[in-house]
Amino acid sequence: MKNILKQRAQNTQSNVIKAALLSVSLLLVSACGEVDSTDGKVLNNTSLPVDSVLTLFCPDAGIGAEPCILNDPDNPYANTPVTQPDQNGDAFKWALDAAAPSNKARFYLWATAQAMNPRGENQYHVALALQGIHTESGSALSREQSLKAYRSVLDNYYDDVWFFKFPAPPITPTLFLWPKQVRLLTVDNLWDDPADAADFPEAGFDPFFTSELEFLQALGEWGYTYEKDIGDVFRN
Repeated sequence: MKNILKQRAQNTQSNVIKAALLSVSLLLVSACGEVDSTDGKVLNNTSLPVDSVLTLFCPDAGIGAEPCILNDPDNPYANTPVTQPDQNGDAFKWALDAAAPSNKARFYLWATAQAMNPRGENQYHVALALQGIHTESGSALSREQSLKAYRSVLDNYYDDVWFFKFPAPPITPTLFLWPKQVRLLTVDNLWDDPADAADFPEAGFDPFFTSELEFLQALGEWGYTYEKDIGDVFRN
């Protein structure tokens, strides 16, 4: 079900990809230095990262209400109002997410959104982007930071939800909103439950725990208990 909802959410974002690409172009231009009059190429521009090498400007970059990501010279979104509405009424961040060329770019995007407007939706997507970086690179730093972000979802945004948007046919302009609590998405992404294979992977990312015992132990150390029968997590 989660994969279906995510696909539908991605489909509704497709109609803003062109606008997103234009927006990103404007973002790049806004960071320009000078233009070479001989060939028209923009010099000294800020490009969006496409690699999977993660460095952190501060230990808690992207976690909770930590604002240091806004001062990170490697953050291409630092001066972009990513949490503001776009021309379609949706938050600008969704258009930028659709156009982001890598999980590293998405980390900067969602960490910026989190610093500007701390909330569960933003924190969850910070964790998800970091999980994507770890899947690609296997780096210990991305794994540690992703787990910190997922724990922050549970500690700070336990009851927050992410509203999936998708068309409600046959009236295509109408959007149906499907709320999903971010703590449930967090649990899905942390552990690869063999009995619930349809619920994972999220966007093809590797889970952090393949052993149920290891997963339960980690949650217990965080101060939570997982009730497998109902698929929910509770504070101890």
